[in-house]
Amino acid sequence: LKSLLSAFISDGMGTGARAAIDSTMTASVLEKLLEGGFSVNGAINAVNSAMIMKSTDESIATVDAVSVNLYTASADFYKAGAAISFIRSGDEIFLICQESLPIGIIRNISPAHTRVNLAAGDIILLVSDGVTSEDCGWINDELLSWSTNNMQDLASHIAGLAHLRTDKNNRDDITVAAIKINRVKS
Repeated sequence: LKSLLSAFISDGMGTGARAAIDSTMTASVLEKLLEGGFSVNGAINAVNSAMIMKSTDESIATVDAVSVNLYTASADFYKAGAAISFIRSGDEIFLICQESLPIGIIRNISPAHTRVNLAAGDIILLVSDGVTSEDCGWINDELLSWSTNNMQDLASHIAGLAHLRTDKNNRDDITVAAIKINRVKS
């Protein structure tokens, strides 16, 4: 039985095709490494090495990852240059915000790491900086008022609102992933 659930998002630094290639490569390689049994931290370090070796041109991307132990409901958050993550627990919002460098800059990267104990009903929201480029209070309000179990709808809802809130002439990538802890296995 699978005991870990891992999710991540990546955002290429900069704009245009180059940033899209960097984030797509990061996400693709991370996914393969995690499926192959790498730890999240090990996968991030391997992708960092690949980004540095990829070319003489600078390739930089953020990584925002979470690994949830399905038996204990503890969540390990790993951030490499990533935006704020949100946890709704009951009627409270907790932020996971840590300074860290994105991958592709230095050889020996150490992603920021935080462990949080979750409970049934908690929601995790990973977002790119295109979602949080303005005030984040609206995200707290949306999370607190969300009442369904459909996390795809929540992610689409937050992304849609972020899209409406951004400057149409200076739009950044908007990526959202949502996870709900439905129950804790015993």
